[in-house]
Amino acid sequence: MKHAPLIDSSVNFLAHGSRVSIEPEPFKSFYLLQAPISGHAKVKRGDRELDVLTGQATLTAPDEDIWMDWSEGCEKVILRIDRTTLESMYQIVMGECPNGPLRFENVVSFHAGPMQSVWRMIKMISDDITENNCSIFHSEFAMNHMEQSILFALLNAELLVGQNERSQRLLEIAPQKVRAVEQYIHAHAGDVITIEKLVEISGISARTLFDNFKRFRGVTPMRYVKDVRMRRVRERLMNPKEGDTVTSVAMQWGFSQLGRFAVLYKEEFGESPSQTLKHSLGEL
Repeated sequence: MKHAPLIDSSVNFLAHGSRVSIEPEPFKSFYLLQAPISGHAKVKRGDRELDVLTGQATLTAPDEDIWMDWSEGCEKVILRIDRTTLESMYQIVMGECPNGPLRFENVVSFHAGPMQSVWRMIKMISDDITENNCSIFHSEFAMNHMEQSILFALLNAELLVGQNERSQRLLEIAPQKVRAVEQYIHAHAGDVITIEKLVEISGISARTLFDNFKRFRGVTPMRYVKDVRMRRVRERLMNPKEGDTVTSVAMQWGFSQLGRFAVLYKEEFGESPSQTLKHSLGEL
């Protein structure tokens, strides 16, 4: 078993040789997403027995009765989500308090929509811990961003029972709400910026904020944050201070995945960050 704590959640990799049957007490304080990456599982939720294959998962609520049977040689990734954290995020996303524990579809698939993003993020963390690298976990900034991204995508994946009906109640907002959030992002780009804070600044739900950023700016709020930070990186690399390196500047502005950062930078500006710095230092 390998374990990677985030802020209020954790990603775990578990492998075992023998067939295992488990009938736990209700979890009470957390939700549990379980996804086999080899082998398969049978999961009984209430009176329904479900076959769970690779590419699928179950997401169990804190008060659910559950029984699990994992096949011989099964490997799985488990996302443990603190109940208070997820339900608080739900209130931010949907603009209303949940009426009891959240209910998810019996079996969820990672093959379409936001769940593809959820799986990529969980898998990246799982690969990191199984390879004993864990580089992302050296930064609380990165851990907070990763956890928020996973939970936000999960709640926007249209997997909650009754979510489609609630989504119809989203309210329109005026463009000045978007501008207020933009101004905050520009003023605090070097700080930890969370969905909760952006919602507080806007005075609307996260779902409404998300929809209106997409409508008026063509990107999500957190993508806007990333774009602003990318421009700050370029400004600094074009006007470096003594001792600046690509790594130090990227980390200063919240980019902990340096390989991915370099790819995005070149896509945006047509040259690598190291080339920008060398030009600025007169080395090319």
